[in-house]
Amino acid sequence: MIDLTHFGLSPALLQRLQRARTAPTGGIWYWYPTPLGWHMAAFNAHGPLTPASPPDEEAKVFHVQKFEEVVEHIAKAWQLDSIALTRDSYQGIPRGRVSREPEGFWKLEHGGEFATRHIKQRFGLNCEPVHESVIEHEMTDARHVEIVEQTLRYKTDNDIRIVHAFAALRRHRAVPIKTPRVSPSTCTSMAIENDD
Repeated sequence: MIDLTHFGLSPALLQRLQRARTAPTGGIWYWYPTPLGWHMAAFNAHGPLTPASPPDEEAKVFHVQKFEEVVEHIAKAWQLDSIALTRDSYQGIPRGRVSREPEGFWKLEHGGEFATRHIKQRFGLNCEPVHESVIEHEMTDARHVEIVEQTLRYKTDNDIRIVHAFAALRRHRAVPIKTPRVSPSTCTSMAIENDD
């Protein structure tokens, strides 16, 4: 491996370059609210997430299994001992999945609530062709969004940051993509973007 420190690159830029070169992997993610905004919890698949599974079933099972860990992240972020959310409440925060298609593309499915550049970076897809689509199964359910928001507001004595976080979620909801789009490999012209 080339030692990039000889090129006079800053440690922060080196870290971004290292993250950009992560080997592609499949898995799931959640965006969850914190006092500083929305953060991502990503989980690599222990086995392959493949299109051979019944549609959406494998990702749903994995999402439900990992939701307990996400609830722990939420409680820790808000400095709470615990939060009582049902397993179905996983539908109340943005989520999605990444899997490998037999044709060699990576499939990125999400609910359209947030931009996907951080997701692509986290799963090592910056240099990979990605088939991206907004699907109904991954969209947040309004009833469960309300449950998560109300639970957090109650547990934090109605902290205004929760109101702002969920208002931002409602504002950022993207218009669903009618046809899947494929983004070609951007490896040769990859730009390092600031983490906003």
